Amino acid sequence: MQQSDILRQQLAEERRLTGLAALLLLVDDYAGYKQGTESALPGLWRWMDNLKEALQDGGNIKEFVQNAEACPLDLLGVIDAEAKGTAKKVVQ
Repeated sequence: MQQSDILRQQLAEERRLTGLAALLLLVDDYAGYKQGTESALPGLWRWMDNLKEALQDGGNIKEFVQNAEACPLDLLGVIDAEAKGTAKKVVQ
């Protein structure tokens, strides 16, 4: 096995571990949000809870999509706002 193949495998493993760590941090943050403790992304979790409720109420995807199109809130905007708020807390 060549050195470049070994390095490529190591990089792939590091990416998998980084992804897993990020996923675990998100799960931990959501669990904290649900328990009422401070969360890094409360706006995102509210959005996800609203999504879950909308899908559970009627289970009608078409109705949910129509409601989502009428809503001015966009997921990337929520994530961006949460990230900026978290950065301000860290700096202070």
